[in-house]
Amino acid sequence: MPVPSPFLEHYRKADRIMLALIWLMFLFSLGLAFWHDTLIQALLVGGGTALVLTALYRAIGGSRLMRCALGAGLMVMAALHINQAQGVIESHFGIFALLAVLTFYRDWLPILVAAATIAVHHVVFHALQHQGFPVFVMEHHGGWTMVFVHAFYVVMETIALLYLAVHSQAEAVESQEMLDKMLAVTSQFTAESAHSEGKVHVSLAKRFDHFLQQLTLLIDGVARDSHGLGQLGQELASASGTLEKALGINWPRSLR
Repeated sequence: MPVPSPFLEHYRKADRIMLALIWLMFLFSLGLAFWHDTLIQALLVGGGTALVLTALYRAIGGSRLMRCALGAGLMVMAALHINQAQGVIESHFGIFALLAVLTFYRDWLPILVAAATIAVHHVVFHALQHQGFPVFVMEHHGGWTMVFVHAFYVVMETIALLYLAVHSQAEAVESQEMLDKMLAVTSQFTAESAHSEGKVHVSLAKRFDHFLQQLTLLIDGVARDSHGLGQLGQELASASGTLEKALGINWPRSLR
């Protein structure tokens, strides 16, 4: 399923956080290596996991596959620390902490993948430890009972975290939908306002053009009337001169 664009940046940011955590766990594995003489494990498993996940981030960062890969990678690093510490019970605490960190994704699948990864690790490595291989899950080989106890707590935490992830994702989607609706209404209002302003501008321009046309007609009318009055004055003067000649009136020069 394609990643919704509003959440893509959140997923990429979460990927970077998980990747930084992977590298910190690698540095911690180097510290354990000098304590328990497990440098080859730290370099091969820890360094290899960190490098592979870094390369994957450059290729598919922000995708759901990347989130699942990082969830599994965190559990691989936790399993590495358990093995380096030879199954000391305190080294198992990291599993629960890392599962909780994965809720930052607001996606249930990486949590489920991580829980399945560490479950497979415990079953396989406990069986190998029971057969005498140099791998460790429980200190002093506590038996299957202790493995099942750990599994019970992991399952209970996983169920709680899955619920939280689903609920958080639903709230995030609802909030994003509300934000999208608000932005859509704002954009529509802005467009309608701009359209209304455009109509007002066009109406004012038409009225101004009409006013200029009326003013031009008025000026032309005044000019025509002035020209007509001039012609009328000339005709009256000519008629007056003709009448004077006909009557033989010789008006004083001052009265002409």
